[in-house]
Amino acid sequence: MRTVGAALATTLVVAALGSACSEDTSPSSTCQPSGTVTPATVPQWQTQSVGTYWRSVSGRAANDVFAVAFDGSIWHYNGTNWSAEQSDLRQRLTGVWASRGAEAFAVGVNGTILTRHARSDAFGGSWVQQTSGTAQQFEAVWGSSASDVFAVGDAGTIQHYNGTCWSAQLSNSAQNLLSVWGSGSTDVFVGASGGTILHYDGSTWTRQREVSGQSLNAVWGSGPRDVFAVGSPGLILHYDGTTWTQQVSGVYGVLMAIWGSGPNDVFAFNGPFGPILHYDGTTWTPQTTGSLPGLGGMWGSGPGDVFATGDAVLHYDGSSWTTQTGWTGWPLRSVWGSGPADVFVVGLAGSLLHYDGVKWLTGNTGTTVDLYGVWGSGAADVLTAGSFAVVMRYNGATWSVDHSTGSDLFGIWGSGASDVFAVGSDGSILHYNGSAWSALPNDSMQRLWGVWGSGGTDVFAVGASGTIRHYDGVAWSAHASGTTQLLAAVWGSGGADVFAVGDTGTILHYDGMSWSPQASGTTMPLFGVWGRGPTDVFAVGEGGTILHYNGTSWSPEASGTTLTLYASWGTGANVFVAGDSGLVLRRLP
Repeated sequence: MRTVGAALATTLVVAALGSACSEDTSPSSTCQPSGTVTPATVPQWQTQSVGTYWRSVSGRAANDVFAVAFDGSIWHYNGTNWSAEQSDLRQRLTGVWASRGAEAFAVGVNGTILTRHARSDAFGGSWVQQTSGTAQQFEAVWGSSASDVFAVGDAGTIQHYNGTCWSAQLSNSAQNLLSVWGSGSTDVFVGASGGTILHYDGSTWTRQREVSGQSLNAVWGSGPRDVFAVGSPGLILHYDGTTWTQQVSGVYGVLMAIWGSGPNDVFAFNGPFGPILHYDGTTWTPQTTGSLPGLGGMWGSGPGDVFATGDAVLHYDGSSWTTQTGWTGWPLRSVWGSGPADVFVVGLAGSLLHYDGVKWLTGNTGTTVDLYGVWGSGAADVLTAGSFAVVMRYNGATWSVDHSTGSDLFGIWGSGASDVFAVGSDGSILHYNGSAWSALPNDSMQRLWGVWGSGGTDVFAVGASGTIRHYDGVAWSAHASGTTQLLAAVWGSGGADVFAVGDTGTILHYDGMSWSPQASGTTMPLFGVWGRGPTDVFAVGEGGTILHYNGTSWSPEASGTTLTLYASWGTGANVFVAGDSGLVLRRLP
């Protein structure tokens, strides 16, 4: 199923894959050169990680799997972890196929085709854009080899790659073409939105079957005499090399994906919430129970290694399906790092992302509670705070529970390893002295959302109804904020230069004596604030809002997203922002 969304504009990494192209032998237009695309304008903010809908998956082996997402990100699985691939083009991607050789192809909106060269040369293993020769949206891609690739899409679009360039082929259909698979270069099948099945014999495309009003979302086969096409409602068709016949699926949903290790071991997903069906060569039976995430892609390296992608990543090991911790789609609420190559992002359901300076990887915090804050005194001493007063500690190798009794905690900060503050519900304030956590007296019951200080005797906490509390090393006292708006975050460059942000675009500034409002230029709720100095401060919030303060005034910056942004942090030239749906942005120097 397709949805509409804005693509994020970023730099196009382009390689000229050949200065001249021979004519494609397909009955079509002239072969389009696959290189030389004019680079787009470089934005200030670049998407680095996002948990979104992973539309398609394909691989070469159990430790060499690719997945592409609607946000334009591309991920690779090495048999242990999923990691982000280098691709600066942020067009929505809908299909991926990996050849048995060195190349992989990804397709998407606006005629987008990307290819990955695994060989160690000028391409560096990154994804580069090819000239497709069309502006139509592609839906799927498949090939018999790296020099025989088919990309199919809207309005009957079929483009063919001969190893040098792409050219259009005449499909004889105006339907949206949703899926493609073949047993070889002269035996290729395409499923269409209007129920048409197209077949290519190496020379021309012909209509092989019409199933009026029934969309065919996926096609796969074990060979030329064993091909399956699936769609809605609960439609499964089988081709024996001569005719197509309908099989009994036992479901009435929209079948979105199909793949098998052989004719007697085939999997299909029934949307939107399952089950996953299995075919043993005779009948289809449900393999899962209960509600599943929405899935749209399926691929495996064998009967005991099958991946299904969509709102989550599921893996089948030959006996059961489990959700992989490949990436997070949870809202990410806080970010902190010990340096540009050691950045932690935490969020709901215990989600964790870690950046090593090159790529983002997911981690396991050891908890499934919602995490709202992260701070550390160093790379081997990182703390997270979350629901049920849970504080998790990372020692550089493993996470363990450091505290787990009391009210929800929403913010954490420290002046050092033996002086840490955590704040939360009902005005709760916890303090860690290097050996144990204890509650500090606070005569306010207002929920506290954020905490920061210039030192252990100058700490600020902000929260509901304009609450600002200050700690002088002995006791907490109230500061007059001048507002009743919720204040979500606080940060400063020093004790006489502190910023607090909150609802309806509220920004307050403290000069060491009193708090005063600043014009933000927005009414969007602001959830995070951080800066590199008094003239270089960032505030983030709802609707993808990013504001920058130059020491005089606040101005908006284009984030490239409408997702809610919750937190920012940086070091040196690097600034990171975390938000909804697993989104992480990085500000380019």
